[in-house]
Amino acid sequence: MMKFRLHLRCRKLKSSPTGDLGHSGFTLIELLVVIAIIALLSSLLMPLVKATKTKATGIVFQSNLRQVALALYSLAQDNDGKFPAFYETSTGEMWQRRLLPYINETTDTPVFRSVLRDPIVGDPHPDRRAVALNGKSRGDTGPPGIRTVSGASNRRLLSIAYPSQLMLIGAGAYDKENHLTGVWGSGGSIQAYDIITHGVDQYIRYNGGNYYAFVDGHVKYITREWLLNEAFSTNNGNRSRFFDSRAENP
Repeated sequence: MMKFRLHLRCRKLKSSPTGDLGHSGFTLIELLVVIAIIALLSSLLMPLVKATKTKATGIVFQSNLRQVALALYSLAQDNDGKFPAFYETSTGEMWQRRLLPYINETTDTPVFRSVLRDPIVGDPHPDRRAVALNGKSRGDTGPPGIRTVSGASNRRLLSIAYPSQLMLIGAGAYDKENHLTGVWGSGGSIQAYDIITHGVDQYIRYNGGNYYAFVDGHVKYITREWLLNEAFSTNNGNRSRFFDSRAENP
């Protein structure tokens, strides 16, 4: 009886014609199902990965803006209490070049290491710094149409009544030249007129908006709709505490 029970519990391994002990591989249908599942999971995860990467890049850009804002404050203290002009006629320097000693950079600093850069601006414009100063002004009396004071540029700190509302720096147009060693200017300033003429979408790089640093030092996220409405309102002659292009606010 004992031998009979043992015999029932024993299982014979059936061998396949190839000599395998009963193990079969995946069928074509099973492989297609697995591939379809992997593709579905990838399609679900990719937007999440992209959003996470964009958020992380935005944090870096905010940090860059804060560092540049602090450097502009230091420069202002050495500049008779004024923020730099967009272009200093007496020295022939753009504001970014004057700022280099205050951010521990030189004209040889690689673009990807510069705090004057928006890190999300990559291909096809990997050499763009794309950080802009509010206003376009000259350090002395310039030709007609170029103001000596505009926005925050070439403006005394003590003359600004609304530092928490006046934009100091932000995202510049990414397809305009803004090189330390090349042509400076376009992209290095931001005005209501620039946003309208260049197209607002060149300034929008973070989920429908972008980041801007204000005179009081805080950084804020501005949506595309708000920026465009403010630009059109200012360009139509209305006063703006955000742009203050004519430096009309007390």
